[in-house]
Amino acid sequence: MSESLVSSTGNPPPMSYYDFGGRPQSAINICCLISEMEGTYQHLKFMGFGEDMEVLAEMKKRYYKLYFKTKKEEKNAGQG
Repeated sequence: MSESLVSSTGNPPPMSYYDFGGRPQSAINICCLISEMEGTYQHLKFMGFGEDMEVLAEMKKRYYKLYFKTKKEEKNAGQG
């Protein structure tokens, strides 16, 4: 089941969402993670941290692959 941070009822997530591994690895949560990484990448670029940009670019590739794989699985399961 695909879950985002706020449910459709508007209720906040359970406290377990803030534990290590507490959030589902759903496409929407992975997309939020990628968005944060993209923002960090831009900050690194503007501040001139080229080596760190390269490290983050490698990390982003891994999560983009995971996102598209997860999105496809959710679609095939009728969840997305």
